[in-house]
Amino acid sequence: MGAVSAANPPTRPDRGIQYGLFSKGAGQQADSVSFGSGVLSLVQAPPLSFGLNRSNNQPFYPAYGAKPLNAHEVAFKYPADPSVTAMEVVVVEPLMRHQNPEAYRTRMFGWVHDYVNGEIAQVAHQQAGAVTNQRFGEKALVDNAHLFANSMVQAGLRLEDKTGFLPFYPFISKHDQVEERTAVALTRTPEGFVGKLNLKQAGSESPLYMLKVYRGNEYQYIPDPFSLHQPMDVHGPSQVTRLDYPWSAESRAFWDAPKHQGRFMIHKLHVGAFTPEGTFDAALKKMQALKAADRFNYTAIEFNPVQEFPGDANWGYDFAYHFATENSYGPPKDLQRLVEWCHENGIAVMFDLVFNHVGGEGNYLNALDPAIMNNEAPLGGKLNWQNKPGDVPLQIARDTVRHIIENFHADGARLDATYTGFGNVVENWVLQDLARYIRQPVNQGGLGRSQFFMVHEDYRPDKTVVTRSPDAGGNGANARYDDESMVALRQLLAQVNHHYQVSPQDAGVAIFHHLSTSPERDTMYGPMEGFVRSFQGHDIIGNRDNSNPGRRIVPQLL
Repeated sequence: MGAVSAANPPTRPDRGIQYGLFSKGAGQQADSVSFGSGVLSLVQAPPLSFGLNRSNNQPFYPAYGAKPLNAHEVAFKYPADPSVTAMEVVVVEPLMRHQNPEAYRTRMFGWVHDYVNGEIAQVAHQQAGAVTNQRFGEKALVDNAHLFANSMVQAGLRLEDKTGFLPFYPFISKHDQVEERTAVALTRTPEGFVGKLNLKQAGSESPLYMLKVYRGNEYQYIPDPFSLHQPMDVHGPSQVTRLDYPWSAESRAFWDAPKHQGRFMIHKLHVGAFTPEGTFDAALKKMQALKAADRFNYTAIEFNPVQEFPGDANWGYDFAYHFATENSYGPPKDLQRLVEWCHENGIAVMFDLVFNHVGGEGNYLNALDPAIMNNEAPLGGKLNWQNKPGDVPLQIARDTVRHIIENFHADGARLDATYTGFGNVVENWVLQDLARYIRQPVNQGGLGRSQFFMVHEDYRPDKTVVTRSPDAGGNGANARYDDESMVALRQLLAQVNHHYQVSPQDAGVAIFHHLSTSPERDTMYGPMEGFVRSFQGHDIIGNRDNSNPGRRIVPQLL
């Protein structure tokens, strides 16, 4: 791509609007900035050591869940607490709520008016009855976006699209709603419940299935919490899914030895909002068209979380499944095809990963073992990081990063809200474990991806804790995610508040001294290396005013 400077600014891909950049001066590289509906970031980071990972086309399957062994057999493995007395894998018929979509839509119970500004929720009472009156009334201020969304779920509602809440009828509320085609009993072992399913017996190469979890004489049907695909949303049956993909030689060559050496100009891409269709396939076609018109000059894209979340419209941070891609975006192979094209065209791919919480609706880990989750997090719960290393939560975290690396050829990842504390806030043992696991050679039990680019959203005053090696007590990341610069700029120029405030003097220091200080905490950060400057991300767009929570945009709606 051509050189980027104030005289030759990048083009915003969706509207063709040009933006200027801050420059360090003649002969120096530009600092990082980001603009637009997708985020543009210039990243200046320490040099990386690039090495080859194992070069095979074998897909990776998480330690728990369904693992195809061959064309005819699938293995299953699940953790469970001692109260689980038996477990079965049940192949089911797809008896879902969408058998009659139009009739389903006519039962709309209400909508959220002016959801973009998030100021007032207006509920229309077509069939709502007392429950909606009790919870909201005709007009109710939304004092907290998350509590509002969770209350809607508790009231029996779910988000069907960007304009309305519809009645939600769980697939699994009563056992007589599930039509079993065949069932396989799993055996309890010291490692959990295990078993195998013959696909000929199941009658399909990719059958729909659920878990039948017994506690004494009682049982419940649940989707597979470790599912790779949820074609009928978070409460529907899971689907046996194969993740093998015939990656092109050109794509593999770029993935094994990227050319950018840790210096990226990043477009943050929300798959659902990038195109009217909101799918991986539509995103690929748009990027192809933009590239052909020389209007996509980014060197990397960073996906908003693409894991399965309730409904079809969400930032992605309220996901319920760590390994399943969002069904409304398309099947996993569509994402693999998109990544392949990016690599063939010299574009690195990063994923946004969330380990500090798991969305409340559709998360069934508690049904297997309540000890896996700590349910005190505000968005529905989080993995129980108080467990010892080696327990299920750490296995999920390790498998998640391996999943995006080996199955989707990720070049990097942004880890959300690492400052909230994964385990012990001071020692950061989870982050340190992940850094070592990603970069250690394969023959030492790691993934061998020394070139993997890690960005942590971490607002602790000591920036160096993010980029120091784990052996020196740091997180082991390459860069710290920084949106404080945009907060300062918006406050100075547009007088737009955010959930943390800066003084005009500190904001000026932050901007005109290349953001070498923290405007929020009046703390020196040190050298410019090791920052990802974000000028417009989901927090800036959506969570911009904590002084009046009613003005915060409901994340489930975007």
